[in-house]
Amino acid sequence: MDDVIEIDPRKIIENLLTNWKWIALLTLLVGLAAFAFSILQPRRYSAKATIAVSRPRYMLNLDSQYQTVNNPPPTNKAIVSLAYGDEIIEMIYQLWESPKKETTSWQEFRESYLEAKADADPSIATLTVRAETPQQAAQLVNVWAQKTVQSANRVFSGTDGLQVQLINAQLETARRNLQQAQNDLSNFESRNQISILNNRLSSLLTLQADWLRKQRLIEDAARDADGLVAQLDALAQDAPVEGATQINFMVLQMKVYADVNSIAAPSSTTSHNPGATVLNLPTTPLQFQLPAPSTLPSLAKADFVKQVRSWTEDMKSKAAQIQQQLDAMAAEVYDLQQQIREQMNEQERLLANYQSMQEVYTTVLTKSEEAKLTSDDLFGNVQIGSLAGEPVKPDSRNTIRNTAIGLMMGFALGAGFILTRGWWKNEL
Repeated sequence: MDDVIEIDPRKIIENLLTNWKWIALLTLLVGLAAFAFSILQPRRYSAKATIAVSRPRYMLNLDSQYQTVNNPPPTNKAIVSLAYGDEIIEMIYQLWESPKKETTSWQEFRESYLEAKADADPSIATLTVRAETPQQAAQLVNVWAQKTVQSANRVFSGTDGLQVQLINAQLETARRNLQQAQNDLSNFESRNQISILNNRLSSLLTLQADWLRKQRLIEDAARDADGLVAQLDALAQDAPVEGATQINFMVLQMKVYADVNSIAAPSSTTSHNPGATVLNLPTTPLQFQLPAPSTLPSLAKADFVKQVRSWTEDMKSKAAQIQQQLDAMAAEVYDLQQQIREQMNEQERLLANYQSMQEVYTTVLTKSEEAKLTSDDLFGNVQIGSLAGEPVKPDSRNTIRNTAIGLMMGFALGAGFILTRGWWKNEL
């Protein structure tokens, strides 16, 4: 078959041995080029600084009612990400002094001169800076480490003043709320009428109880008078009534009038309800002197019954007037109780609100002091493990490695060139 290419290894080896000088020349040239490239590279010095991530040994918590959150410390990968942030890199770039700075952007500076690496230990991160002088390498890597630690503690531990500002804003709000609650409570106390209303209610209830007693007395006397009349049912209408019966009726009258007139009926100055009904009872206590039964004039049953009925109707009328007064008092008692209940509810609400605002203000004030103490602490979860010293020896240029790689590449190129030429000329 014409398409099959037959390769004879013996011919390949013979061709390579025949042209060994060309292969050796090309190998030597490429090796020399690699050696020259390595030897002409500018000297660079590497400085390393380490950053350590640790948990806080204690958490300042002056008031347990206001929870202090203990966030987990960042990982070394998070530290590496912060170290490569544009803001920090640009700041390091401004400190870099080199003849190549005019032709090197800060992004190229980050790729060529800086290296941040997360170690196998999750609590350690390593920063490396390569520079033309050992002094500059140490300076740049130490500044880089300090800026990274500050940024990490600000983000993860809150060691900057932002936390203090936020709590101070809360403190100002709590102070205003407390002042408003105090003003509301003071305004209420200036118009507080609970004591006055309680005195009025107590006086009204005392008067109400007295009138209830008098009403029962009148009703009982009226029933007793009806009993006296019932005892005379067997007598004829013109039969005389015994003196003892007349004395008993007079005693009923004395008991009622002596008690009813012991306190004057409510007037416009003593009643709490101007529209209340006023009883037209005499205000001067009555004085009675019972006559002897034998001295009483003869009184027929009909006349005696008429007197008793007339007096009983008068007592019922007075009992009805007292009931009207009691009804008016009941409405006023309810109104006073409602006013007292409303004012007491408002007082309790304002007092509870003031106490709550006072507790909130005290708690936030304590946390404000705690935040100030915490923000003044220079150490957070992230700290510099070790700063870099000035390197003594420059970085290796890897001359031997690069030369060896160049020689191998030169040999491969030379051998490839010879084999390709032999195949082209059909010598293989």
